[in-house]
Amino acid sequence: MDPWWNPAVECQAQDRIHRIGQYKPIRIVRFVIEDTIEERILKLQEKKELVFQGLVFFFIFSFW
Repeated sequence: MDPWWNPAVECQAQDRIHRIGQYKPIRIVRFVIEDTIEERILKLQEKKELVFQGLVFFFIFSFW
């Protein structure tokens, strides 16, 4: 599976793999070679996920 810039796109692709007539457990494997663009994309995804979680947390608790 190639990494995408947007982590939500990857999650959606993983969900589709699981839903298409699968009754058995699935395994998604990601091979990443050090010092490549894929590794940098994964780091960027981690940063985006943290930003998203921070925004969601902020909006949930700022309106209480």
